[in-house]
Amino acid sequence: MNHTYFGILSGGAGTRLWPVSREKAPKQFYDLGNSGKSLLIDTVERLEKFGELSIITTALLDKGTFGMLQKYGKSASIIPEPDARNTAPAVALFTALCLQKDPNAIIGIFPADHVVKKNSEFENAVESAVQLASQGNIVTLGIEPSHPSDAYGYIELETKFDTKS
Repeated sequence: MNHTYFGILSGGAGTRLWPVSREKAPKQFYDLGNSGKSLLIDTVERLEKFGELSIITTALLDKGTFGMLQKYGKSASIIPEPDARNTAPAVALFTALCLQKDPNAIIGIFPADHVVKKNSEFENAVESAVQLASQGNIVTLGIEPSHPSDAYGYIELETKFDTKS
């Protein structure tokens, strides 16, 4: 049995990229990575080969999410939150649902709105992360910052695994 479940966080109020991004059409619904597809579909395509996919979204965005999946012939469960409550409750909901279904679940959480330029490096990192998680580790994927910023916080490393080699 495949014990790998990936949740794609695809909620948000669409306020950071206003006026392009709106409450009913947030940035993950747009082609901001110049791929010809939305950021959400790009994310689904990056992850679909690794395990079962679910998209955690809001009740307001579930129909648009479903329509986008249909348009591109993609498959994922859609988990609509009744009310948007930010990241931690969405992650907790998805985790609880996965563990209820499969107590041996390896769970990955990914944002729907990232642009990934180096897909092969990303895939290697995900494969390594799944391997490390299957050994009981909690794994965080990240990139080296290009400039100082207090917008996202910092990751402090206990152990760094280099997936580039």
